[in-house]
Amino acid sequence: MAEPQLVLDSQDLGNRRRRGRSRRPTQRQNISRNFGELLTWTDHFSVDNEELDDQHRNLVRCLNDLHALRLEGTDPDDVKAAVREVELLLMRHFSHEEDYLVRCGYPYVLQHAAEHRTLMREFETVRENVFNLAGWGSKPDVAWPVLEFMIRLTVGHMLKCDMEYRDYFRANGVLPGK
Repeated sequence: MAEPQLVLDSQDLGNRRRRGRSRRPTQRQNISRNFGELLTWTDHFSVDNEELDDQHRNLVRCLNDLHALRLEGTDPDDVKAAVREVELLLMRHFSHEEDYLVRCGYPYVLQHAAEHRTLMREFETVRENVFNLAGWGSKPDVAWPVLEFMIRLTVGHMLKCDMEYRDYFRANGVLPGK
């Protein structure tokens, strides 16, 4: 089984600035194709549940899109749209995943849910910082804290905590439906 790949782009893409108006969420989907992926989804990420895997794929896509936003030049509207999208995905995903763990009898569901609450508190801080920057006059790299959070979420939480319940289910013969 292939290991997930974390690819850090070291090229100087500073001159790749977007021209014109800000892209809206529907226009910025999969913008990471232009710059390459920071993290590539592989079957190694799978938790043996198609619905949760699809949600995880969307979170990895968001990470890659945020990476691309940073490389092409941070636009406040694009970053805010990405933050809103991540927030909705996280709320739905965490709720769905916790329900799934309860249904399957995972004995560490309370610890897993506590990890989700911690991540949501961290995300709220990041969200507030993005939405409270007055004027964006100095063009701070506000995409970076969001991207950093997404890296911790995917590489830290998904590849550690989520793999723990997947491995527990596999080791104990629990075959949760796909």
